[in-house]
Amino acid sequence: MRRGVGIVALTGASGFVGKALLHALLDAGYRVRALEHRSPLPAHASLTTIRGSLDDAAIAAELVRGADVVLHVGGLVLARSKADFFRVNTEATRTLATAARDAGVARFLFVSSLAAREPQLSAYAKSKHDAEQLLPSIEGLAWDILRPPAIYGPGDANSLPFLEMLSRGQVWLPVKRDAIVSMLHVDDLVTAILAWLAMENCPAKQTYEIADHDAGYRWDALITLAQTALARPIRLRLIPRALTLSTVALMQWVAGMLQRTCFVTVGKIREMTHADWSVNSNAFKAVTGWSPKITILQGLAATMDWYENCRHLQDKM
Repeated sequence: MRRGVGIVALTGASGFVGKALLHALLDAGYRVRALEHRSPLPAHASLTTIRGSLDDAAIAAELVRGADVVLHVGGLVLARSKADFFRVNTEATRTLATAARDAGVARFLFVSSLAAREPQLSAYAKSKHDAEQLLPSIEGLAWDILRPPAIYGPGDANSLPFLEMLSRGQVWLPVKRDAIVSMLHVDDLVTAILAWLAMENCPAKQTYEIADHDAGYRWDALITLAQTALARPIRLRLIPRALTLSTVALMQWVAGMLQRTCFVTVGKIREMTHADWSVNSNAFKAVTGWSPKITILQGLAATMDWYENCRHLQDKM
């Protein structure tokens, strides 16, 4: 554990990444003060919870008061409207970062998204990009930004449609075979955050991109790897991007009329079909000594095992 780290303030602790990070922090002996927004968090002697939302500046101030480090992991991946993305992903980040500065917090890590690199693709990407852009304006705050790519692993509800297609051996996607996608197992993201937390140096106000393989994966190569990892035949079926976008736009319109959140959005299709999500993680590796440990073959096999076990349990209920 890095000397001088007292309390770690954490957002997003009930989410897919945040839940794994919370357990890792507690197992490593950190004292954690976590924002409890919707889902209750498990009781632990080293965990204090603050109930509320970052929409409330007083809650943000209470969360960071006396903390040595803030790990800002929370945010919206899906939302009913563009306004919700900017309210939660952008403005709440401003509120939290300002509160951290005012409280004299020594270190602030914003876990953003690789999508922020291409803000024109979606409201989600733009909201993360805008959150990154506002951090330099908060004078007196020592911050870094971490941009992970597509995160996967056991327990990720967002992966279920893709896992279902893998299970059936037919993956239907509106992508080009040679487009590049980057991946990172959730456990490797957690170890990356812990490596940043263990650094002796203060944040350098840098933006770091990470992935399990800097060159990324062509979609056709990724499906071939999945076929190897799962020991079953899997075929990539390409569907027209324009048709997909128009269909999804209609689905979004219907969901909006019903005041529901649409899982697949036009923005997500644009993100998925972007030509190149490769990264260069050398800078982050140099300052932290981190390196990913879980190969795509190992990660896909473990994630599919989890998915099929869950489905088996559901079938028995």
